[in-house]
Amino acid sequence: YTPDTLQHHCWGCGGVGMSTTTFYPNKDGDSSPTSVDGYFRNDESGGGGASWADIRTRDPGTAAFDDHNSLRAMIKAGSSNWSEFQRSILGFDKSSIDGENIASATLDLVCIFNNDTYTDSCSLVDAAPLSNTALVVADYDHLGTTKQAADRPFDEITNDSATHESFTLNATGLTRIGGNGVINFGLRTKRDNDDDEPTISSGQDDTIRFASADEALASDKRPRLVITHTSAFTPRAIMF
Repeated sequence: YTPDTLQHHCWGCGGVGMSTTTFYPNKDGDSSPTSVDGYFRNDESGGGGASWADIRTRDPGTAAFDDHNSLRAMIKAGSSNWSEFQRSILGFDKSSIDGENIASATLDLVCIFNNDTYTDSCSLVDAAPLSNTALVVADYDHLGTTKQAADRPFDEITNDSATHESFTLNATGLTRIGGNGVINFGLRTKRDNDDDEPTISSGQDDTIRFASADEALASDKRPRLVITHTSAFTPRAIMF
């Protein structure tokens, strides 16, 4: 059994009643899931590829995987056009701390593959899948472009299937997780997200893969959202 939420409390750790709670996406086969993670492909290789603009904005994609052991972000070139893009969505049910004051948060991922032809980064962005518990090809175009944390350059991410790499949420990301219920994030390559087309190098790609909730690595390498928070405080007057 692997819980989807872990919590510890710390009194005097920089705030009164400060707590840290860790959330995980549900994996495939969980009973009564409330969240999901997975990735999407837009594969245009069969038709000779597509222009950057077309492959980037295509709706829907060509395949969705919410039971795979990896999350992926990729741009891949054909001989003279672009052959495939990949993107991911991951969700966390934080309803157990709804109403709390959010102090800080990180989204931690373990890299299992990394290839960087075009000098790229990974962008953590907003996302709004059609369902919180299952992904479909139409969700390929349901990732936003608003960054929830600083981009992480591919060449600075440890690729060892063991090390948790952190995206520290910025003010926009913290506001986002201040909402109620399930919070969804997206992963895209920075070039995809920023609409920054590189010069094509035939057959070459930028690819990064992270362990998903369905990973089977040593220890626990699932994606995790770690939130530091305090209880909402309502002052009360005491009359004598």
